[in-house]
Amino acid sequence: MDIEQQVAQANGRLKQAKIGIVIWKRGDKLSLRGMLPPKPGSPKTTSSQQTIALDIYANPAGIKRAEAEARKVGGQLACKEFSWDIYLKNPAEPTAKGLNGLKNSRKITLLDACLLQKVKQLGGQSIGLSSIPYLKMSLYRVIYFYSQL
Repeated sequence: MDIEQQVAQANGRLKQAKIGIVIWKRGDKLSLRGMLPPKPGSPKTTSSQQTIALDIYANPAGIKRAEAEARKVGGQLACKEFSWDIYLKNPAEPTAKGLNGLKNSRKITLLDACLLQKVKQLGGQSIGLSSIPYLKMSLYRVIYFYSQL
């Protein structure tokens, strides 16, 4: 089965689940497309059809990741919690290549945001850091970067 067929199947699953976001193949990369709120600084006040570049290659693993991201974005839109912050690329923000080249204060902000998002996903449950490796690792990173200032 070729990549276009796999994208079409993933889009069929997203449509059936009424996610409101589709996967779009652009060259050898995948993007998401759907009705999204205006980007920060935009003069628009209402949602419009927009694209989120994922920087994910169009291969079977990439399609799986893009479908998961589409479901996440769809859920955030449904709960009115979507934010462009993690998707916008400018010189002051990281790309998929990582945090290299950023000032420590910007790294801390990003790691704090990731940690906060994970805590929100848990719905305010009691969190034991030893039982959640992701949070433990993120907390260690935040502590490390704070110590480097």
